[in-house]
Amino acid sequence: MLAVSVSGGGGGLDVSGQASAVVAATGGQLVGSAPETVTDAILSGLRDLDVTVTPTVTSCDPGLTVTFDAASRTQQSGTNVPFAETIAVAGNAPQGATLHCTVDFLLNGLSGGPAFVEQISVTVNDVTPPVVVVDDRTVEATSPAGAVITYPASATDNVDGPLTPTCVPPSGSTFPLGATTVTCTATDAAGNTGSDTATMRVVDTTAPATACVPTNNPSGGNIPGSYNPDGFYQLTSTDIVDTAVDVYIGDSADPTVKFGPFPAGTEIKLVQAPGAQSRVKDGTGDVDYKVTLRGDAVITGVDNFGNSSTAICLVAPPPK
Repeated sequence: MLAVSVSGGGGGLDVSGQASAVVAATGGQLVGSAPETVTDAILSGLRDLDVTVTPTVTSCDPGLTVTFDAASRTQQSGTNVPFAETIAVAGNAPQGATLHCTVDFLLNGLSGGPAFVEQISVTVNDVTPPVVVVDDRTVEATSPAGAVITYPASATDNVDGPLTPTCVPPSGSTFPLGATTVTCTATDAAGNTGSDTATMRVVDTTAPATACVPTNNPSGGNIPGSYNPDGFYQLTSTDIVDTAVDVYIGDSADPTVKFGPFPAGTEIKLVQAPGAQSRVKDGTGDVDYKVTLRGDAVITGVDNFGNSSTAICLVAPPPK
């Protein structure tokens, strides 16, 4: 009770001490009638009132919760009411999203207006790097430099979706013979970087092309017929990778015979002597070697990777 002492008929408000008794019983006060005194007394009385503050969560996005250390607190008006507020983000909350909660601090069960409403916004950190995928590939060499390899690579982020990875060496590069490691990386908008590696292998499993080509008799200058009665041959072997194929000469009548290696392009004079020992002697002129065999000549070309192919030089029949 707030009693304002005014003068008037009957001797005033507190002539018999009645106002003093009432304010004492109600915890109020008796004040003079000056306007500023009355205003101060009213404000003071309002501050002395007890207020129960109840935090109430009115809305919250999935993945976000707000709790308080007490359901409510009662305290004298005009003072701060302390609450310990805990904001929790669920482990499965969507990364990169901004979540919202609204809390209304009720005063004695009633809304105190916008000044007593808390708006909470929490941006969930994106800490997961993109998933990058690039697979191993094995291709056949197409030249001494290796081969061009075009390979797919992908990147997907849990927040940003599909991304374009950067790969070194890039797809479409010429890869040398052997194994080369490719590294592909992608970075999402939050700065998380993911990567994957793959091995690009360029192999040579293609055999050289080997042939025994009849050539002209250096002394006669004529290109031989199909059966080459003079026995002059050029040994050829070409490979898509190896520019210097090794050429070996074998004897169809004796599997243990293996002469060489000789360079591709070697010219020989081939003689068949069934009763003689297989041998190779230096030739003369345009002929690099004179080769005597018991049977036909088995020509084998072998490249640097061990791939091989054979051709047969049919020994010319002996002169009649």
